[in-house]
Parts: sequence; structure tokens; C-alpha cells
Amino acid sequence: MQSVGQFGEDVSNIIVAIEGIRYRGFIVNAAFRLFPMTLLALTGFPALACNLNSFDSVSPSAEINQTSPTDKTHFTWGSDVDPSRNSYNGTKAQHFIENLHNRNLSLHWPKAGLLIPFDNPLVSSKCIDTTDFGNEGAFVIDFDAPINTSNDGTKGAVAYVRVQQDASVAGPKISGTQIRATFTSDGESRSAITWLVAFFFPEDQVLQLDLYSGESGTSMAFRPESFGIGIEQVAGQLSEFGIENIQTTSIQELVKLNDLASQAFQGVENNNFIQATVQEQVSLNFSGVTEIPTGETSVLLFSPQGNLIAAKRLATWPLIDAN
Repeated sequence: MQSVGQFGEDVSNIIVAIEGIRYRGFIVNAAFRLFPMTLLALTGFPALACNLNSFDSVSPSAEINQTSPTDKTHFTWGSDVDPSRNSYNGTKAQHFIENLHNRNLSLHWPKAGLLIPFDNPLVSSKCIDTTDFGNEGAFVIDFDAPINTSNDGTKGAVAYVRVQQDASVAGPKISGTQIRATFTSDGESRSAITWLVAFFFPEDQVLQLDLYSGESGTSMAFRPESFGIGIEQVAGQLSEFGIENIQTTSIQELVKLNDLASQAFQGVENNNFIQATVQEQVSLNFSGVTEIPTGETSVLLFSPQGNLIAAKRLATWPLIDAN
């Protein structure tokens, strides 16, 4: 399997892009079906924070603004929706925060589903960006998408948010998210990335999960039961890729639930998460999936030392046909 790192060598200035498709054959009901495998550019951050080459590539125009500077916070926020460059009619909604203040920044952006935790804030001049993946027409603009900061109240913002689609959407149902951020190790700033993208084929009762947690020793955590599959099923397939030391845990064990974190994980089932280090993207396939719970879950990104870097809300209901 081509390593994701090799794939990203020539696109180091692209923060997030699905640049190509790998296909994996899978026998479904005695028929051969091709599953798209998500590939995203991985190399280091560009020299300038938030140099989003793929951001605002087509209309509609991105929503970007700066908050009014105070003695506590000053940051740029942005949100955009663009087509995904792959073989299905996919759409991606991107969000970013760039800290313009000399103080660290912690926040919860509910409509974008983003948590920058108090214990690992965004330092001055650094950026965090996230991407949500969905089917065509999966996102609409919301002009009331405030951002809650840890020490400076609420700031007005706009965000592209996910909406339910009807059963006429062709192909797999898609819901996924990616986080790109930085963390400090040995006094140096390092890049971190994770993603989870789910493809569900209701007629075939097949679910595919594409997972990656970066090559720098960072790890990811998510809840398999939120996708209608068990911990043992995921752990078994991860072990086939040589991924061991898979931990079963809970939100309370993973995160310090201060005010911001409590907001971010409100309404999320907090037990039976798994934490694993996935240094090359893997594509897991599960057959016989008849029901996916309606709701939302979270994907978490951790430093090699086990500290939460960021968390992202992920909806599972787009994988289910609207009634």
C-alpha cells in the first residue's frame, strides 16, 4: 500500500485535499464493488499559518473575518465549502482558526464542532484547521455560528454546517472529519493530523472506515459503537494492519472536562472509545451492518505524550437515509 506520507511529498503547501483515489475491491452480494479510499496530503505545515491553498477554490465565497482585538484574544476565523476532488459527488466544509494575539487561545466553536482545549491552547501565530466530508449538497451556511472562548466571552462567526439529505443521494453515504493542528514537543512546534471518514452502503449493509492519526506518534480516539460496530471488530481489523496497543477508554479518562470540554462533549456517548496510533492510513470494511445509531460522536487527536490537541464533532446521521 502506498504510504500516505509519500503521496503528500509534492503537495506540502496544501493544508487539506483529497488529491487522488485508491480503490479497494470488496465482494458484496456476489458483486464486485469499488470502495473509494480517502487520501489526504500530509506533509508539514507551510511557513505561513493558514496558507490554505485549497480553501475557497470555487464559489460560494468563503466566510473569513477577524475578531475585534482585546487584551485577551484576537483571532481570524474562516469557513468554506467546496467540492471534494474525487470520483464521487463529494463536498467538504473547511474551518480554520488563526491566533493573532500574543496570548494562547482556547475555544469551542459549536457549529463547526471544534474544540481547542484549555490545557493545550493554540499559541500565537499558529493555526488549526478542520475539514468535514459529505455527499454533494451536504453543507449550508449558518450566519449564527458563535465561537465561545475560554477567557473572553463569545465572538460572532459564520460556519458551513451539515444538513440531512434525502434518500435520493446516489452512491455511498459519506460522513467524515479531519483535524490539522500543532503541538509542542521538546520546545519545538510539530504538526499533527488525524482523520476518520465513513462510507456506508445501505443496500449492501457495508461500512468502510478510513483512519489515520499521523506519522509523528500522535494518536486518535473514536467510538466504534457510534457507527454500529463493536470495539472487537475494529481492534481485530487494526491488528491485521499491525496496529497493536489499542486502548479501550472513555471521555472522562481522556479529557479534563472543564467548561469548554463539557460543552464540546455534551450529548456524546462517552464510553467505549478506542485510542490507537495509526501511522499509515487504513481502510476497514465491515459487512452485515444493518443499523447505524442516529446522533453525533467525537474524534479526538492526542500528542505522543497523551495530551489532547483538539477534538472534532462528527455526525453519524448523514449515513442514514432521511425518512
